Amino acid sequence: MGIEEKSDQYKEIKEARTWETLYAALDKFETIRGTEYFYLPRELKSLMDSIRNGVLANLERLPKTGGVRDKARELVNQERLKRGLKPI
Repeated sequence: MGIEEKSDQYKEIKEARTWETLYAALDKFETIRGTEYFYLPRELKSLMDSIRNGVLANLERLPKTGGVRDKARELVNQERLKRGLKPI
């Protein structure tokens, strides 16, 4: 996968408006590099599901690469606000 293709996929991550579109964008990667680890899309989705369900509260576990952490925070907070909860 070339650099230009990765940029396009990061664009899809940043532009995702739902979990489904975010997960679809993540699935286009073989791995996403974090500071210490390379994450498989299924690992990232599992972490995100744990955060969404309140099992895990630490978004720091998600990589910043490609805007993954910021997008997850945005989507989690949308869900929390709809349920009358404070953003994280």
